[in-house]
Amino acid sequence: MLNKLLELIHQGGSLTPITLAQQLDTTPTMVEMMIDELTRRGMLKVSEFEKNCDPESCGSCYLTKTCHSKTQRMWTTSAKK
Repeated sequence: MLNKLLELIHQGGSLTPITLAQQLDTTPTMVEMMIDELTRRGMLKVSEFEKNCDPESCGSCYLTKTCHSKTQRMWTTSAKK
């Protein structure tokens, strides 16, 4: 199931633990646990956008309409497999 989760994340898009859980036929809590495990293994990487975000740049940022940096996390797949 970890491989399937990694594949879904790699495909991209805006995914939530709820939508991932539905696709994997499991619970959002289990999805979050699997994401934590993949992050520990170095297969996913948490984006640091919220630390590097300049609040005055929001007008020109492509994420401005969906950004909630205090409540959302973003992951990317890493090169490590």
